[in-house]
Amino acid sequence: MLNIRMKYAQTRSRKLQEQILSAAHSLLLSQGFESTTVADIAKKAGVSKASVFAHFGDKSNLLIAVGIEGIRALNRKNADTVLEFYTPWFEFLINYPDFSRLFLDQSSLTHGPWSERFIDSCRAQEEAVVALIERQTPHKDAAFLARGAQAFFYQAVIYRNAGWIKSNKDALKTLDSQLQNWIGAC
Repeated sequence: MLNIRMKYAQTRSRKLQEQILSAAHSLLLSQGFESTTVADIAKKAGVSKASVFAHFGDKSNLLIAVGIEGIRALNRKNADTVLEFYTPWFEFLINYPDFSRLFLDQSSLTHGPWSERFIDSCRAQEEAVVALIERQTPHKDAAFLARGAQAFFYQAVIYRNAGWIKSNKDALKTLDSQLQNWIGAC
C-alpha cells in the first residue's frame, strides 16, 4: 500500500513540475525573464507560489529547467559538421535571449540540482563538438580546436543578440567561415 502511495505522489509531483515548466516556458518566451514573476507562473500553472518554489527553488532555476529541456534535445541531434551541430543551438539561443545570457555567463549560477543538470548539458555540448572534430580531423588536437570553435560560436550568439550582425543567416555564415579557417588552419 505504501508503494502505491509513493508512486502516486511521485506521479503527481512530476505532473505538477510539468505544469509549472509549461507555464514558465510560455510566459518566459512571451514576457521575458525580468517581466515574469513567480506569481504569474504559479497562476498560469494553476498552482501556489509555494509549489513553484518547492519544485524549482527560484526563478533562475526555473529558467534553467526550461532551457535544459530544449538543449537536451539539441545534444541528441546528429550532425556531420560542427556548423550543422551549432546551427540548432544558435537558433535556440537566439529565440531564448534570457537563457542565452545565462548560457554565456555561467558565473551567475547558484549551486543546486538544476545548475548541475545545466552544466552537464553544456559539458555534453562540448564533448559532442570534440567528437565531431575528431571525426573530421583525426590527426589534430580536437579538444583544443573545440575550445576555439566554442569561442567562435559564443561570439556569433553575442553579436546576433546584440544586433551587431543583422540576421541569423549572416551570423551563421560568419561562424562557418571562422570554423573553416580555424579547424582548417590548425
